[in-house]
Amino acid sequence: MPTNYVPDDIREQAKPIIAIFTKTPKLVMQVDKKEYLAADLAALEQAVKAADDLVEAKRAELTPLLNKRNEVAAKLNAVLVQARKAVAGYYGEDSDEYELVGGTRKSERKTRRPAAAKTKPAAS
Repeated sequence: MPTNYVPDDIREQAKPIIAIFTKTPKLVMQVDKKEYLAADLAALEQAVKAADDLVEAKRAELTPLLNKRNEVAAKLNAVLVQARKAVAGYYGEDSDEYELVGGTRKSERKTRRPAAAKTKPAAS
């Protein structure tokens, strides 16, 4: 699985490196058999910015759609909860039908035992 990088952090790290490479035109590095000058680093940094801006624009478009989806899903969930209650009321809480719609049969539920009262030793 690829590692995710935070674009803003990477761009902030690039700024001083680009400044040094710009100040020292003879400074060249090689990565994966390609030479990089200050202009190449600046172009990469701008490419990251452009890609990040595009992602943010798409995220802004996606937000209302996600909100609508969540609203409809919440409504469906509320209806499903009531449907389970209706099935339990009609068929009973220990029925196959209630289990089929996602309920836990009454006979299969864990029993809750009250906590034993702790007694304090008598004072002498």
